[in-house]
Amino acid sequence: MDEFQDTDTLQYDIFTKLFPSKQSILFMIGDPKQAIYGFRGADIFSYLKAARHANSTYTLLENWRSTPGLISAVNTLFSHTHNPFVFEQIRFDKGVSGKKTGPVQKQNSASLTLWYVGNEKHTPSHKSVSKSDAESLIAKAVAGEISRLTAPDRDQQHQRVSRRAKPGDIAILVRTNRQAQIIQKGLSSKQIPSVLYHTGNVFHTHEAMEIERILFSISEPNNEQRFRAALVTDAVGVVGKEIDLQTPEVSWWERRLINFKEYYRIWNQHGFIRMFRQFMTKEKVSERLLSFPDGERRLTNFLHLTEILHHTSLEKKTGMKGLLKWLSEQRSSRVPESEFHLLRLESDDEAVKIITMHRSKGLEYKIVFCPFAWGGSHINDSEIVFHNASQNKELTLDIGSNQMHQHVAYAQNERLAENLRLLYVALTRAIEHCYLVWGRMRSAESSALAYLFHFHLHAKDKQKSIDLVPSLSKTFLNKSDKDIYNDLQYLSKESEGAIEVVPMPLDSDIKEIAPPVKEEKISCRKFSGKIDSEWKISSYTYWVSQKIPEAEFPDRGRHRYDEWNIHEPREDVVEETDIFSFPKGVRAGIFFHDLFEHLDFASSDPNHQRTLVEDKLKAYGFAARWQKPVRSMLSNVLSMPIKTARKGKLTLNSIHREDRINEMEFYFPLNPITPRQLERIFHAHTDNDVTGFPERIESLAFPVSKGYMKGYIDLVFRHNGRYYILDWKSNFLGSRLENYNSEALDQMMSREYYLLQYHLYTLALHQYLRLRLPDYRYEKDFGGTIYMFIRGIDPDQSHEFGLYKDFPNAKLIHELGKSLIPGYDPN
Repeated sequence: MDEFQDTDTLQYDIFTKLFPSKQSILFMIGDPKQAIYGFRGADIFSYLKAARHANSTYTLLENWRSTPGLISAVNTLFSHTHNPFVFEQIRFDKGVSGKKTGPVQKQNSASLTLWYVGNEKHTPSHKSVSKSDAESLIAKAVAGEISRLTAPDRDQQHQRVSRRAKPGDIAILVRTNRQAQIIQKGLSSKQIPSVLYHTGNVFHTHEAMEIERILFSISEPNNEQRFRAALVTDAVGVVGKEIDLQTPEVSWWERRLINFKEYYRIWNQHGFIRMFRQFMTKEKVSERLLSFPDGERRLTNFLHLTEILHHTSLEKKTGMKGLLKWLSEQRSSRVPESEFHLLRLESDDEAVKIITMHRSKGLEYKIVFCPFAWGGSHINDSEIVFHNASQNKELTLDIGSNQMHQHVAYAQNERLAENLRLLYVALTRAIEHCYLVWGRMRSAESSALAYLFHFHLHAKDKQKSIDLVPSLSKTFLNKSDKDIYNDLQYLSKESEGAIEVVPMPLDSDIKEIAPPVKEEKISCRKFSGKIDSEWKISSYTYWVSQKIPEAEFPDRGRHRYDEWNIHEPREDVVEETDIFSFPKGVRAGIFFHDLFEHLDFASSDPNHQRTLVEDKLKAYGFAARWQKPVRSMLSNVLSMPIKTARKGKLTLNSIHREDRINEMEFYFPLNPITPRQLERIFHAHTDNDVTGFPERIESLAFPVSKGYMKGYIDLVFRHNGRYYILDWKSNFLGSRLENYNSEALDQMMSREYYLLQYHLYTLALHQYLRLRLPDYRYEKDFGGTIYMFIRGIDPDQSHEFGLYKDFPNAKLIHELGKSLIPGYDPN
């Protein structure tokens, strides 16, 4: 069993029962000097018990990792003190280099550099440097030294430039994540690339928090509070004043809301990953994250989380709410390690590694900095966990006994011993060189370094004292700066040049070494390729957005919108709370579409409409006073008799959920097409046209388009075996029913290119049905298109106000199919 030093008492008992010595052989491989996972339950005393009961023990002394000089330096440190790991059972055997490379380095090439923070420059008052000040000073010194180590070195004789060390060769080992942040900040100030190896998992990152906020907003696109929280994330990048509705145009807010509504629809119909890719592209998330100094790490975390969520949504079949619940559970879990570790970037290999001592175990680096190895061993907790003085060293909790003082001493001794083992692990990660920092820092008096450097000078009975940590602290604090420095120099002499003691350089002492400037002739590369700008995913919206201004066309192609868009005074309505006076604009349009999407047309529940309208009005921020006119409008729309092209009638309240598809998405391949070609098709196959629509196509100015055509049909439903297309229109044409007569609707359908829209939609549905329905024929199975201008619907009127219907000419649909869809066969 490898790494046996990390076992606990329960594990050891299990192993000894499974493999009793008389019946089997158990090899327990472990190094008690590297038992550093006590915080995770590992128990060094279990290992010592196992070693005590082992029939035979073997020790590996050859070190194949580090240079002979570094091995000599570590030997000096840990053989300088009696019981270097506090407990007598953990002995230190000097390592021997497995690499026979000659004698130990001379003093001018020491393998371990010991920075001393005790001179007048750092502590002019001869007092201990505060922990925060020490960390800041050390971080600057480390950054400066790494800048020097990695600076280009010019060979004057041969005029060659080389690097003495690469950032990827260097690791900085810290105790806490806070120290890691301080170090990284110092490196950033010197433009030194670095990567911080977290001890947590990807769900505990800033990016996980942002994704959670974004997904919650997408799942509730009408929740304004969640929407604002998503907008101000770094991924979306909206600043505070932009979301203040008092300053920007309302259209800005509505456009962003439409986007999130679209993400919701895609997620609901096509799954998480398709939605999130659309979100990443439309919101330009990658570009925005990469603009940050740590952008590569941010984007990697974002993509990693996306991949995890995608797999989870497929494996667990969570659905929208289930996936959000699962994500929240992962975010709230405080387990420090999990199967979802942070991804390493390829560029991490070229950066300085900042990593905790605990996580560095088992790794190796050419150059190692241990700048914060002076953490103290004092314990001030009210509840003490320790191992008692019995032979079995049983784990004990003291919550306030009469022997608390003695038990605190036991616990502090164990912490000091673990700090020494942690120091040993950190120092032995280095291959060629290691940096240590020592001096008068607050709390350093009870540290592992104080024990190794200074405690050996006193009588051994002090080492055997129960109160080891207080004795250690007293010994160090009684030393003068000169005494401390002399102890370090003594160590250096004992190492025979493997250890050098130098004052820690101040930031001002470090000379900036600018990289040599290589003179190059800079010129712009010329693009000689060809970009196919014709290939794209087109849509009806894209086509009609590309048009020539109306003023450039003759009057015969113009229709005055204001002639039928006048808000006439209403003498019969005092407070204007009917459907005509309902707010206008994009938000109202989204509201009505959402309402019809969730409305059960054939429901017999009297509370269904009331509850739905109440909830949607609240979600979209409309006043409760609109509930009555909206419900009245719904009743009108659902009960309106619609004459079909086959001389039949239908009402929407006879359409059940299983006979309808909301927001039906379509794609079909697209041949190269121009507005002129569309105009010719409509000219040739439009009967009795009174709106001049074919001529209006002249105003379209989209470039040649090929690739794919996509779109979303508001509603496709089936009635008596035929399939219909229905589009909801909340356009305000006036405040009287007469404003929604057939002439006004004809003009609107032509002016806004809705005629083109429903012919494209008809072609898409026709193509879909003919490939899936046996014996399908357009004339037999297609029912027609219906556009309902919902403000003008009234079933009590003899005229079909607000209702536009058509059964597109079959020849026109087939001609469109042949022109637009590759390989289209009308037969």
